Amino acid sequence: GDNSSNDGVLENALIAETPAAKNGKIIQLTPDLWYLSGGGLESTKLIIEDIQKALK
Repeated sequence: GDNSSNDGVLENALIAETPAAKNGKIIQLTPDLWYLSGGGLESTKLIIEDIQKALK
């Protein structure tokens, strides 16, 4: 996803101590798709594509 709005968020001592961070398993997704989309067909398609990219 687009992580431009998340720059620095993951560079946090608290997050760095989580098992996900220690194992490199934090996945950044496109926030506007996940929080602002209306749940229509096009946004759902884009969310699925976002997940597919993250899992590659």
